[in-house]
Amino acid sequence: MAAVRLPARPVSSAPLARQRGIGLLGFIVGIVVGLAVALAVAVYVTKVPTPFTDKSVGRTAQQQAEEDARLKNWDPNAGLQGKKGSAPPPVQEAPKDEPATQPDPAEEPKAKPAPDTTDNHPEVLGDREQELAKAREEAAAKAEADLKAQEQARAKARAEAKAKADAEAKAKAKAEADAKAKADRANASTDPIGALVESRTAKTQQPAPAPAPKPQAAPSEPFVYFVQAGAFRNRTEADAQRARLSLLGMSARITERDQAGRTIYRVRLGPFSSKADADSARSRVEGNGMEAALVRVQR
Repeated sequence: MAAVRLPARPVSSAPLARQRGIGLLGFIVGIVVGLAVALAVAVYVTKVPTPFTDKSVGRTAQQQAEEDARLKNWDPNAGLQGKKGSAPPPVQEAPKDEPATQPDPAEEPKAKPAPDTTDNHPEVLGDREQELAKAREEAAAKAEADLKAQEQARAKARAEAKAKADAEAKAKAKAEADAKAKADRANASTDPIGALVESRTAKTQQPAPAPAPKPQAAPSEPFVYFVQAGAFRNRTEADAQRARLSLLGMSARITERDQAGRTIYRVRLGPFSSKADADSARSRVEGNGMEAALVRVQR
């Protein structure tokens, strides 16, 4: 069986043609852009003047001759001479048989006087210094006045605070004294023994008198004596009084007694069989700054 040959499929040339068209267009655009850049550079170079070009190219023959004559007579020392004086004439060579003549000193140019560098404004500087000194003095005086004012204000504030504190202390002391007097009056009406002790405490402390000679006790004295060192409504205060007496070497005891419906704690020393012994103990207690009372009890 013979093979059947199919006709060859034609290859499309559209993509190749499109690529060739894009490449040609890019080449043309590149050439145009390059020519434009080259033209811009050429115009810029021809229009902008350069410092390396020879400026004497465009001179005429007359201008060149004038320039040569000026350069021929140019004096390099002309700038060193004075502005007012003229340049001295050149010294001419004298003949061989005659001496050279010296130029007249009067004809020589006078030297330019040196500028006066002295300060022409001393008065202005002096006034400025005086103003500065005056301003400094005023500032110092103002600072000193402010400092004094601050010190006076602080002193006044301290004086006011002290006066206020003194007034408060006086008012407090007066209130305490009034309260104490009121309490004393109340205690005097309810506790005669305590009032007696407190009234003695308010008196000025007197030095302990010298102990009197101990008299002979009567053989048949009908009383027993106690020295009462205080009567208190609080057990703690009574214990404190007893402790103070113990530190002095005296033995005391606390007794209780009901008075006006309240318990009174009495601190007593004794009993003493004679009044002389009781007086001696009381003097000792009073000599140590405490009040004491003599209590007599029948046997």
